[in-house]
Amino acid sequence: MMTPNETAGGIIMRASWPPPITPTVLFMDPAYRRRPHGLPGSARLTCDRLASVHAISAQIGNLLVKNLIVALYDRFIRDALKFLVVGGAGFVIDAGVFNLMRVGATGHGHFFQGPIGAKIVSVAVATIVTWVGNRYWTFREHRRQNYLLEFVEFTAISLAGLGLNLLCLWVSHYLLGFTSLLADNISGTLIGTVLAMVFRFVLYRYWVYGHYRKDGLTAVKDREARAATAAIYESESDASHDRFATGSLPVVGDAD
Repeated sequence: MMTPNETAGGIIMRASWPPPITPTVLFMDPAYRRRPHGLPGSARLTCDRLASVHAISAQIGNLLVKNLIVALYDRFIRDALKFLVVGGAGFVIDAGVFNLMRVGATGHGHFFQGPIGAKIVSVAVATIVTWVGNRYWTFREHRRQNYLLEFVEFTAISLAGLGLNLLCLWVSHYLLGFTSLLADNISGTLIGTVLAMVFRFVLYRYWVYGHYRKDGLTAVKDREARAATAAIYESESDASHDRFATGSLPVVGDAD
């Protein structure tokens, strides 16, 4: 009998019988060597199932993220980007008209050449331009049939946004005491403009051009579609009733 330290063919032999299942003995098993990664059949099957579950979970996660991005773009991001473009155009027009009025493009010595009069004209022109842009581009699917009421609401929100902008400037300059030119630009031009823009977009999107407005283009089309569908069902129902009343129903089967 060999001692535990003796070897035969490079394999450690033990005196006990049957020999224990050790990594050395398992490695010599041909069936074990044929298994991938040296795993038993049940363990390999479990790993395959886990890999399949992981792949399916990854696909579901990617699909959910993609659908979420598409929904956000359709419901919010697309309108927000268009609103920013229209707002940028309105800002350029406001600044351009204001400076033209100030340098006397429409004459000298009248009220509208002064800063207040020039600002009134520039804001009015910019408001009309942004209303047209938002009505026929940003929110064209929800524009209203009563365009006069829509314009009044649009103008009211625009003026409220201007008031919010001025409020930020007033709080910073007079209440908090930040009287430098840099502080005025940060509070009025930066913070006030951003807050006013968010304020306007939310109220434009969900009030002036909200889905629930009865005279909105989307609501009108929905009502027309429902009315057309109801008319089709009513016509089919009337036709069936007429066939029943006149006895001209189709024969299902011949009587014996």
